[in-house]
Amino acid sequence: MFPDHENGPAEYYITTEQGDDKVGRYWNEDKSHHSKPVMTLPHASDEHKSSYTWVVSHDHKDGSFTLEIKGGTADIHRASNARHWHVVANLHKSTQKRQWVLSYVSGNSGPVTIQDKETKKYWTVSKKAAKHGHGDGDGDGDGDGDAGDVEDMGHGHGHHHDHDEKLIELRHRDHGDKAQFFRFSAAK
Repeated sequence: MFPDHENGPAEYYITTEQGDDKVGRYWNEDKSHHSKPVMTLPHASDEHKSSYTWVVSHDHKDGSFTLEIKGGTADIHRASNARHWHVVANLHKSTQKRQWVLSYVSGNSGPVTIQDKETKKYWTVSKKAAKHGHGDGDGDGDGDGDAGDVEDMGHGHGHHHDHDEKLIELRHRDHGDKAQFFRFSAAK
């Protein structure tokens, strides 16, 4: 999903469940004049015709990807309520060039499912408490309200995950130092 190119911009794709491969194209901001490449993804629910705008960039230093989600339902369409995500791809090298299909996005609370086109497995996102640490200390004490949601959703997976599970974490940033964690895990 995240190929690197020595010369020229890297392209990243997130497709709809219908397989519209050309719906979005992302350029590596470090190697392209396209500073804010975006895509619009239809809302999963037919009764809500709102859309999301996606902005993706790649940090070569730590290999992470930043995915910014703006819009959605009308009440969160304002720029001040944009959703900011950090995509941390702790995947083996053999998996990093796979194409992932984003098949569902809800307005606020999830779930999100994606499909690995190589293995055909589906992955679902689950909330993690904000203090689920990855070394930068963001959001300590910032998950008290969401912790109950984690339990209610029934997606507890423990705090340690082996890389062999090939999971992707999304860090959700609302305001500066606050952070939430979402983890993709294999769906049944």
